[in-house]
Amino acid sequence: MDTLAVIPARGGSKGIQRKNIQPLGGKPLVSYVIQAAIHSSSVTRTVVSTDDPEIARVAREYGAEVPFLRPAELSGDTVPDLPVLLHAVDFLREAEGWHPEVLVHLRPTYPLILPEDIDQAVSRLVASQAHSVRTVCPVSYHPYLMRVLEQSWLLPLMETGQAFYRRQDMPPVYRTSGVDATRTRLIIEEHRIIGDRVQAVITDPERVIDIDTPHDLALAECLLSMSRNSDSAPWWWR
Repeated sequence: MDTLAVIPARGGSKGIQRKNIQPLGGKPLVSYVIQAAIHSSSVTRTVVSTDDPEIARVAREYGAEVPFLRPAELSGDTVPDLPVLLHAVDFLREAEGWHPEVLVHLRPTYPLILPEDIDQAVSRLVASQAHSVRTVCPVSYHPYLMRVLEQSWLLPLMETGQAFYRRQDMPPVYRTSGVDATRTRLIIEEHRIIGDRVQAVITDPERVIDIDTPHDLALAECLLSMSRNSDSAPWWWR
């Protein structure tokens, strides 16, 4: 199947100015996920969707296609992912007549994604009856133990009827880890990124970080530094 990887990377950001091209390990942040997509055996084309000419230049430098600059109405910080992905699919369909069966949504804020994460997600999608496949990792702190504040009162986030839990009694829970593979027709025909039938690929939580703040960026530097010592680390991490 033809598979399109789309990396949304707009120019504006609040937590970190110019976040998508901030240096990480001496390279722009967006370059890491571009390299992962390009070295994935299942991705046919890697497209960066951006409104920013500098990000477009950096994306091309690291091997991605940037066949368009995203229009202003799709570049605000409140714009959801769906219209951005749909715009990319529609552009390629109208400009080139290209109809990929699978779309992989990759977030540049997850720099430690590996090609095999993408390949496993696409392979699972193609081999199953799933509408979508999402990579996930186990969370380190269970939501059963979390609390919310209501008028200064500390209350359970989830009412379960129990006051105490042993770790082994709590069901495993997971968070997203940066890769969504979905059937393109779901985006075009139903205007949904994730369908009703979703399967998961579990990734290593030690290399899952979503960069939103300067603290996250500093932590990513530490994780990247540790990962570089591994013989299995990809060359662009080194």
